[in-house]
Amino acid sequence: MRKSLITIILSIIITFSCTKGQHDKSDKTNDTIEVCYLKGWRKSSIPVSCQEFAKSVQQIDVDTTIFINKELFGELNKCFITKKQIDTLYCDTKILIKKDSLHLCLYDCDCDSNQTAIDLQTIYKLKTISGYYNFWTKEMLSYQKEIEMFGIPNNYKYYNEDKHLDTITLIKDLGKPVKVLLVKEN
Repeated sequence: MRKSLITIILSIIITFSCTKGQHDKSDKTNDTIEVCYLKGWRKSSIPVSCQEFAKSVQQIDVDTTIFINKELFGELNKCFITKKQIDTLYCDTKILIKKDSLHLCLYDCDCDSNQTAIDLQTIYKLKTISGYYNFWTKEMLSYQKEIEMFGIPNNYKYYNEDKHLDTITLIKDLGKPVKVLLVKEN
């Protein structure tokens, strides 16, 4: 009898703890924004659409997790509440911003800047926080509209500065996508 009672109590505890863990996990997805991008400037011979880019980075592991305060997270989250994506077939997708099942894409600097209705300051913050600018030389950064307006970020450091990769290795490495997870601090 005593063994049966202990077994029943343990079963109840395990059941509730497993259910709670699943609930917590689903709540956490609401507190994250995923940012995927290609390192540096790459020109594709055929433009990559937003949907194609989203598929190509789907299986990539997260490289970096960055915790951001609630206010900044709320500001970035507004992109998904009030803005719409205008997908253009002639532009190369360079950045995918994903929250839950919603996603927005940013295109390269050769395209018209009105493809997304996200303001330049928000784009600047997303690129700065995610480390996007660190894969661009200062010379290449000077061609970015948001850099012209807000300047080079204080945390900017060109990633090849310390590595001193040879040209062939550098070119191969620049072709790899990066996935950054922005997590809202509690």
